[in-house]
Amino acid sequence: LGLGTGGSVASGLSGEPVGNGYARQRVVFTGTGVQQNAEAVRFTFTGAVGTLTHVGLFDAASGGNALTWSALTQSATVNGPGTVTINPGAFTITGS
Repeated sequence: LGLGTGGSVASGLSGEPVGNGYARQRVVFTGTGVQQNAEAVRFTFTGAVGTLTHVGLFDAASGGNALTWSALTQSATVNGPGTVTINPGAFTITGS
């Protein structure tokens, strides 16, 4: 799972932070049907990265392919060291 400042590019997620401790995080999903994150997903930062507005699901820890992406229900402004947490059940994927 990754964070970024937009989601309108072919790669799925634009403005993904570089440095300042940022790394995509592993997400564990619940059983079958509508999928939700079973555990909290925590992004830890060592410095400012700005305002993050989108989330994207990828098939790799870096690079890779975007599987899906969407705007966050609430943006997260990172002005210095800290953590952005997506609580259990807050990231949901539905099939079409």
